[in-house]
Amino acid sequence: MLLMINEKITVVIASVLKPVNDPRMYLKFGQTLRQTNKYNLNIIGFSSKNTTAVDGIHFHPIYDFNRLSLKRVLASFTFFSKALKVKPKVIIVNTFELLIVSLWFKILFGTRIVYDLRENYALNIHHSKTFPKPIAHLIALAVRLKERLVIPFFDELIVAERTYLHEMPYLAKRATLIENKYLGTIQSESKPHKGLHFIFTGTLSESYGVYDAIDFISSIHDQYPITKLTIIGYAPNVNDQLKINDLRAKYSFIKLIGIDSFVPHEQIISAIRASDYALLFYQNNESTAHCIPTKLYEYLANGIPILYRENSLWESIIRQYEAGTKVPNSPQNVASFIQDLQAKKFYPNKPGSEILWESEGEKLKTLLEKLT
Repeated sequence: MLLMINEKITVVIASVLKPVNDPRMYLKFGQTLRQTNKYNLNIIGFSSKNTTAVDGIHFHPIYDFNRLSLKRVLASFTFFSKALKVKPKVIIVNTFELLIVSLWFKILFGTRIVYDLRENYALNIHHSKTFPKPIAHLIALAVRLKERLVIPFFDELIVAERTYLHEMPYLAKRATLIENKYLGTIQSESKPHKGLHFIFTGTLSESYGVYDAIDFISSIHDQYPITKLTIIGYAPNVNDQLKINDLRAKYSFIKLIGIDSFVPHEQIISAIRASDYALLFYQNNESTAHCIPTKLYEYLANGIPILYRENSLWESIIRQYEAGTKVPNSPQNVASFIQDLQAKKFYPNKPGSEILWESEGEKLKTLLEKLT
């Protein structure tokens, strides 16, 4: 009887788009549930160079990441095989590729299944530049159809962005909003931001603004040679990796970290804290316009002034703390722009617990309690 009381519940958290040590799967979901001491946690994703074993959390790499590889096509079968070995009571998946195989687990073994929608995948595909428009439209329709058919059989739904409840109204009555807020504490002391060390973090691609950021900093560097730009993150597209490396060879002010591999979250936070200003330069895109980037919470929590492009949602958040300034595509008068930037006092209103993960983690614990 005592063994039954102490027996931990086996949970699988899985993706085919993220590494096993992905911040949301591992640091937020995994570590939050680990703290309860109720669960045997298994994270399935693609291989990562920077994985460290942790008591109570087991990593199960399914393949080396390549978005268009044959191994990704077969990832559902590999996932099924690995999950079968650990016999989960609960499966949390966050990519549409794993919806049907998760449903098979429910049918065959009575497993409770959860879909964590980290993106509006159909909308992203529709607006992406990866495929020609007609093909992207067909793929997006297929993804949306799969979700609409399979989602009703899932025990719980999670959405990472509030906007998904409006974009996919069929989720609204069932989904729990668990946002990607900052895992950590608010930096109580703000350092003076008088240098010209800028940082660009996260996914590195045209749509996320990495080339706009380089052009912007180049225009400043022309007049202020002390200007530096750190680019830290991962470029999923090989062509972007090559182009960014070519720009690094051209511009000595650029420092690259990662690019062809995922960077540990702790390293990204350290780089943010070492910088003077952060760049948030997403291009206008319907698939991201109403989402709050995780890095916005990271910048706010660490007191880094934010230079951002037009976006009413981000602007309302940034203005709340006077945490940044909206910038043009190219400053007409660089000297005046830099003088104004360095004279401005940022963060007179400190962010509080509303930007932290803690409350989101409590919602996750409550959801798992319901399932188990």
